[in-house]
Amino acid sequence: MFGELVKHMNNKQLTRKELYDLVWSKSLTQLAKEYNTSDNGLRKICKKHNISLPKMGHWQKVQFGKKVEVVPLQKVANEKEIQISLDEREAEGKEEHIISKIARISKEIETEYPSFIEVPD
Repeated sequence: MFGELVKHMNNKQLTRKELYDLVWSKSLTQLAKEYNTSDNGLRKICKKHNISLPKMGHWQKVQFGKKVEVVPLQKVANEKEIQISLDEREAEGKEEHIISKIARISKEIETEYPSFIEVPD
C-alpha cells in the first residue's frame, strides 16, 4: 500500500481513496510540508470530498503503540470520476509556504540564540 502512495504522490491527481490513504498514513502537518498547502487547506479538501480524518491525538497514540480507530472511507456517487489535485512542492522553483517559513526561521533563531531571545509559539 505505501509503495502505491509514493507512486501517486508524484502524480498530482489523486482519487478519493488515494487521498484517504495519505491522510491515514501521515499527519496533515507532515503532508502539508510535502505539498504546497497548509494542514488546514488539506483538511478543507478532505471535508469537501467527504474523506474522514484521524481524530485529535491519533498520531500520539500510534507513536506509543496504543489502539486507534480508523474510520472507513464512505462511498459517494461518481467516485471513480473524482480527481483531486494537489501540487507537490518541488525542491526548487516554488515558494515555501509562509507558515513553514515562519516556523523554520523561528527554530533557527531559537537554536542560534537560545539564552538571548525567547520566541513565542
